[in-house]
Amino acid sequence: MRSNPTVWLVHQEATTPETGNGGRVYYYARELARRGCSVYLVAASWHHLMSAPPDLPNEGVVHKKEIESNLRVAWIRMRSYGNAHSRLRILSWFLFGWRLRRNAAAISETPDVIIASSPPLIGVGTAQALARRFGAKSILDIRDIWPVTLEKIGSISHHNPLVMMMRHLERKAYDNADHITSNLEHARRHLEAFGVDSDRFTWLPNGVPVEDVAGGENASNEPVRDVGPSAFVVGYAGTIGLSNALEYLLDAASLLEVESSVQFILYGDGKDRQRLERIVEERGITNVRFKGVIEKRHVMEALQGCDALYLGWADSSLYDFGIGASKISEYLLSGRPILHSFSGRGDPIARCAAGVTVPAGDPAAIAEGVRRLQAMDPAHRREMGARGRQYALQKLDYRVLGAELFNVIERFRARDE
Repeated sequence: MRSNPTVWLVHQEATTPETGNGGRVYYYARELARRGCSVYLVAASWHHLMSAPPDLPNEGVVHKKEIESNLRVAWIRMRSYGNAHSRLRILSWFLFGWRLRRNAAAISETPDVIIASSPPLIGVGTAQALARRFGAKSILDIRDIWPVTLEKIGSISHHNPLVMMMRHLERKAYDNADHITSNLEHARRHLEAFGVDSDRFTWLPNGVPVEDVAGGENASNEPVRDVGPSAFVVGYAGTIGLSNALEYLLDAASLLEVESSVQFILYGDGKDRQRLERIVEERGITNVRFKGVIEKRHVMEALQGCDALYLGWADSSLYDFGIGASKISEYLLSGRPILHSFSGRGDPIARCAAGVTVPAGDPAAIAEGVRRLQAMDPAHRREMGARGRQYALQKLDYRVLGAELFNVIERFRARDE
């Protein structure tokens, strides 16, 4: 009988629940471990997504810590670099790859499978080189399509030297992968341009760790009722950045200001928060409140304290490949109806009839979507929310998705026998 494999999941910017939010790579690692795989999550000991970096001894480069049975983290010692937009972050990509390559033997168990998560792309190249060294299978997990995202959302030139380097690394990553997974449902359309056959691709969406998340289907609205007992509350929880299309939400809020029963609550932080707060102050928008960052364990409570939730995107062809934000599964699990400002392909909200979808980048349409939700019979809104919650429980629980990844590994291991 074939024994379960040793799997390395390499993602420089991974976190555990103790050091950050956990996230996709951690929860897939946990589910593989629970299916008997010997799993190592290989990550940097410091990066901008960490809220509590691990306390490591002063000596050595690789430090292993057992999280639970069959699951260990191998921290690669790294220096701090400021924030996500620091030039030192780019340097850290090269340093992480170099240190991993030189110190891979310290992880101890030889891998049968190495899963490399992108971005960053430089660590992917190192992980694939190690797979060749150890005779392991190589899986590329695409969380975001770089450098396309940097060009279309970040407005970085196609001829930027860093973008050109990434384009080269991207092609090599596709060529060297035995299999490719992605949280983007239609990523295969992008991969086809690089000659990747469809049977080398599996869609694995971002999920939600249902067992770890508090909050039931009928949780009350009490947490945010400081806005007034009769207010219709539209909430947002997540990163406050360029890709989240929150400026359009502020424009919509301004259009709805005379309808005083509508209030907008924004939880989170990010590069754009101060700029958006200045817009609210300068324009005198009175129905928007920024609540700041909330602990992961309180996110579901905050979402369920709203009457509806906002999820928005720029009007960009990038989203023809699909969307994969982790907040999608959390929103659906909350049981609240969702106002989705989206014009791409693979709309998960429309798929399970869990809300109202309006065109991306259109404040008037967003405002009209809010009016539609507010005017609905509350029972109809509850039905929308319940459909989304049921979809999350059946399709997006990491216990379900982890089984799918395990099956992917088992299928191509079986072909080698």
